[in-house]
Amino acid sequence: MRRIRTCLYFLLIASFLFLFTELFSAVSRKENTSRIIALTNVRIIDAKNERPIENGTLLIKENTIEAVGKVGKIDIPKNAEIINLKGKTVMPGLIDLHYHTTFYHLHPNWEKAADEPDALVALRAAKNLRTTLEAGVTTVRDTGGVRDVTNSLKQALSMKLISGPRFYHSGRIITNTGGHVWKLAEQVDGKEQIIRAIRNRFSEGAHKCDFIKITWNLPQGYNEEEIKTAIETVHRYGKKIAIHAFQPETIDACVKYGADTIDHGWLIDAKTIPLAVKNKTIIVPTALIAAKAIVDKKFEFTGEAKLLDDASKKRFLETRKIWWKQVLDGLRPYVAAGGLVAMGTDCGCYPMLFSDGPDELILYKELGLTPFQIIQAGTINGARAIGIEDKTGTLEKGKWADIIVLDGNPLEDLTALKRVIMVILEGEIVIEQR
Repeated sequence: MRRIRTCLYFLLIASFLFLFTELFSAVSRKENTSRIIALTNVRIIDAKNERPIENGTLLIKENTIEAVGKVGKIDIPKNAEIINLKGKTVMPGLIDLHYHTTFYHLHPNWEKAADEPDALVALRAAKNLRTTLEAGVTTVRDTGGVRDVTNSLKQALSMKLISGPRFYHSGRIITNTGGHVWKLAEQVDGKEQIIRAIRNRFSEGAHKCDFIKITWNLPQGYNEEEIKTAIETVHRYGKKIAIHAFQPETIDACVKYGADTIDHGWLIDAKTIPLAVKNKTIIVPTALIAAKAIVDKKFEFTGEAKLLDDASKKRFLETRKIWWKQVLDGLRPYVAAGGLVAMGTDCGCYPMLFSDGPDELILYKELGLTPFQIIQAGTINGARAIGIEDKTGTLEKGKWADIIVLDGNPLEDLTALKRVIMVILEGEIVIEQR
């Protein structure tokens, strides 16, 4: 009996040692086969420190950043894929906070998508996402989609059926009956209906959206108590809320009640600015949609907008001129006071193109931002607005390897933001245009 127990004892030890050895070998094999990329001899703008690292090395292991520093200070493993980027710049991928993947962007009446079948909307949206990724945008926050198509797009991206940026979406916009973009929105009225709509989206197992987007235009839109209720309800779920607001009264209430982002925000009042700065409110300017037809000397009507009559084209241009003045009059004082902005393009709405992210950022110099502040507006500020600043937005050890490589130095020449030669998403080179 003792011999049997002894044999069993040694068998148990042997089994344990065998399993431990196999586990250790499996881990070692995994480590040995893990993809490691070293971007070296490159300028590194980490979006955290204003001074870049010249002649630096950035090490990527699998899908995260392993190390960032000067050449010679970072040990590059023997099995690393070394990419020499002398004369180039690496920085975090751009983040677009105001984006409509599924809207019809070839005509001023972009609500036309409401009348299209889901399959057509989705196929066009897949192309739009790829175009955006090629422009260096590695994360988008879709602020209003057609029916449930954005939810399907998110699933398709996660399954790698299509190629595009990281994708956060609000599902359909919430608006009042007959309110802004009502054809594409969920129309609800009163506090009870607002609460029910939000609960329905965030209820257990619903997975209908990542955040809430509400439009608020006076005088027909929601009242202040209804907006306060919406903000409080969303925050009880630990989620974020973006509010479309242009007018001084609506912007003031959004700041007061803690909206996570104010989208557009052009007519912010001087008396609201100090509280917005104190609360670190983020305004998403969507400036280019106002300015494109005005500041671009080569602007021409494209797509189906070519078919507009002369009177309609004239009204379009006159409206944009008014909008651009509102952007400058409202947001210049806000920026001068230290107000935070984060990039949002309003892609999906004419005349915006899905490659316009860099042009949106470049325009922020007209608001008074420095080149480094512009880079932060396109990276870490957007990450904070979504709530993923611990994962992306800067180039730091442990963060997602969502990185773009530029031909040039955007701190000296902002147009370098348009010269994207490589896009790395989740540690994988997904775009290479060298």
